[in-house]
Amino acid sequence: MTEATDLADEYFAYRQATEPIRLLYFGQVDGLENWEDLSGPAIEQRQADLRRFAERADDLRVGASDDDRILLETVAFTARAYAHSYTWRNEQTLVNPAFGIHGTLSTFLGRFSLVTAEHGDNYLLKLERLPAMLEQLSREITSSAEVGNVALRRHLIASADAVDAMASTPDGEPDPLSAQAPPTELSPEAASAWRVEVERIVADRIRPALADFATALRQLGARGRSDEQAGICHLDGGRELYEQLVWAATSLDVSPEDVHQMGLDQIERLEAEYVELAGPLLGTSEIGEIYSRLRDDPSMKYRAGEDIVRDATAALERAAAAAPDWFTSIPESSCLANEVPGGPL
Repeated sequence: MTEATDLADEYFAYRQATEPIRLLYFGQVDGLENWEDLSGPAIEQRQADLRRFAERADDLRVGASDDDRILLETVAFTARAYAHSYTWRNEQTLVNPAFGIHGTLSTFLGRFSLVTAEHGDNYLLKLERLPAMLEQLSREITSSAEVGNVALRRHLIASADAVDAMASTPDGEPDPLSAQAPPTELSPEAASAWRVEVERIVADRIRPALADFATALRQLGARGRSDEQAGICHLDGGRELYEQLVWAATSLDVSPEDVHQMGLDQIERLEAEYVELAGPLLGTSEIGEIYSRLRDDPSMKYRAGEDIVRDATAALERAAAAAPDWFTSIPESSCLANEVPGGPL
């Protein structure tokens, strides 16, 4: 062990303990019962802690071995990147229709690998604590809106619609809020009782909390930014944050204008491919007409989730067959395609 590995272990433990929402993606059972403190002071403290980790990593790089230097550079970069990402996360990211908290809950809340009775108890506690987290988020975004930091109106309304759909009792549809399997070590009787408790908490606590959260989003929507002010550059300090987020996403010292031009150049290349590949199939070389057909022609759209899964599975199988020609290390587990409960976000 070296000072570098000690710092990396400390940094990893810190992030494991302070990022319960992110850990939903991994089915993390350590600290399962927790949610993040989304208050302004807590976020500022987290950002300060992350920046201190980065500074400590910078200090240790002097004279470090090559392996330790790479490890320390990784700690420093990711710590600073995550510190930047916490700025306006409540106000802009967690209420986004594609990346917001409701989509995370719908997709990942029922995917933990619970084993012990303690896991089961902690999961029930997590469900019990979910309304408090949503209430805190509502307070924070409402407070920020008072000083002009508010999300795009269209995003807030779309998120409210999605949360309302989650809050309603499914009629014959799979319920992602109650989808969690019981701990595997429970007896059939205990598992059945646990399942009843999950459904009680969802019905009595979580659905009303989601309805209240949707109401808060819809009320903010009346004050949300218009499409003409879609970028965060229209918010006070938004330009500086955008530059920080570009660096956090790329690790490169490039300007937002540089990234925008890269996007325009890529669109130009893609449009040439659309004309080459889709043009003969659709009988036109006009890119506008190609886009219109792809967007609006009913014959070009999927009609059932299983059809999307079938084609995605076929694409994954082709990729798996080609992977050995591109990579020396191949994952042992296959990549699977499944329908997203509740449909598209």
